[in-house]
Amino acid sequence: MSHDKIVYGLKKTVCADVVWYYKYITVGNVLQWLCNGVYRVAYELCEDAAKAGIHYMEVRYSPHFLSNSLGVKTYAPTCDGVFSPHEVVKTVNKAFACGSEDFGITNGPGMSWSYATSSPVKAWLPWTLQVQKLEAQKRGLACIAHAGEAGPADMVKMSVEKLGAVRIGHGYRCLEDELLYQDLLKKRVHFEVCPLSSLMTNGAPNGKNHPILRFAKDGANFSINSDDPTLFDNSLADDYKCALELGLTKEQIITSIFNAARASLGTPAEKEKLLAKLISVYGKY
Repeated sequence: MSHDKIVYGLKKTVCADVVWYYKYITVGNVLQWLCNGVYRVAYELCEDAAKAGIHYMEVRYSPHFLSNSLGVKTYAPTCDGVFSPHEVVKTVNKAFACGSEDFGITNGPGMSWSYATSSPVKAWLPWTLQVQKLEAQKRGLACIAHAGEAGPADMVKMSVEKLGAVRIGHGYRCLEDELLYQDLLKKRVHFEVCPLSSLMTNGAPNGKNHPILRFAKDGANFSINSDDPTLFDNSLADDYKCALELGLTKEQIITSIFNAARASLGTPAEKEKLLAKLISVYGKY
C-alpha cells in the first residue's frame, strides 16, 4: 500500500481507538527501511521543519521498528539484514547533524523508544520500568513516556513514579484521576499534547471536553505538537489551528510555545538562545 493511499484512508476514516490506528498504519510498507531510506527521511524532516518556520525540534522514533536485524519486521518486511537498532540511531543522528547544518535548525536529543506504556498493566512492567529508570539516570538521560492516550490514568502515574518521566506524551487520561492530575500540576510534569492526532485516533473527545482546554484553564505545563505528520499529512501550524478551533486563545497557544522551550532537552545554551528568540517575537511569557 502506498503512502498516499494510507494518508487518504486515515483522513477518510474515523478510528475506533489508538490501537485500531496502529494496526491500520502497519498494513503496508511505506518505505523500504534500510539505511538510505532512514537517512533520507530524517534529513528531509529537517528541511520540512525549516520550511515550516521551526527553529528547534525533538523527534521520537523507534530504532527497533526501523531495524531489519531483529527478526521482528513490523516496519521492515525485508530479509534478515545487518541494519541494527544501533545503526539506525547512528544513521538518524548523522542525518540530523547534516540537516541542522544545511537548513539552520537545531535538533534536540533524539528520543528513541521501544514500546509505549499504553497496554494493560502487567506484573513485570513496574520492574522493567525501574531498571530503565536506573539505566537512564546512570547515563544522564531524561525520561519521557508515551502514556495516557489509549491506556488508563494508572499508566501516567506509573510513568512518573516508576520511570521518573518529566514529560508525558499525550497524557489525556490523567484527568480520570483528579488526585493524580493535581499532583502532576504541582510537580509541573509536562504534557505533549497533539490536538489533531488526538481527534484522528479518537484518543481524546472533540469539543468542550477536550483535555487541552482543562490543561490551559488550570495553567498546566503543556505544549502543542505534531504527531506522525507523514501519515496524517499535517504540520505544527495545523495543530495550532486545531487548538484554536477547540477553544484555546492565541495567548494560551503562545504560552504553550514557551512551555515547550523550557521543557526541551536542549543544553542550557540552546534553551537560552531559543527563549531569547521567542521573547524577541512574542515578548516575555
